[in-house]
Amino acid sequence: MSTDVKRALIVSDEGEVLSTTFKRQSEEAAAVVQQILDRVVGQGADHDQAPYQMELTGAGGSVFITLGERHVLVAVTGRSALPALILYDMHTVISEFEAGES
Repeated sequence: MSTDVKRALIVSDEGEVLSTTFKRQSEEAAAVVQQILDRVVGQGADHDQAPYQMELTGAGGSVFITLGERHVLVAVTGRSALPALILYDMHTVISEFEAGES
């Protein structure tokens, strides 16, 4: 992943945090991500539509979300991150992660 990523989180489609660089509150972050997906993608985020990617931007940086077939990958960056690079990296990571679990 790009060095612009400050924090990352991988969540199963059941909402279980599988891997994180968050020092604390990863479960809360996973719940917030699920709420975002429910609102943007629809109730019960449809992993059959994968990959689905989004960027949320604020004054301090961005949150990127990639919905894979069985997992959700979240990355938090500063303001200077290049969205296309981050989203490409995230797609690659979640694809490799899911292939390794097969």
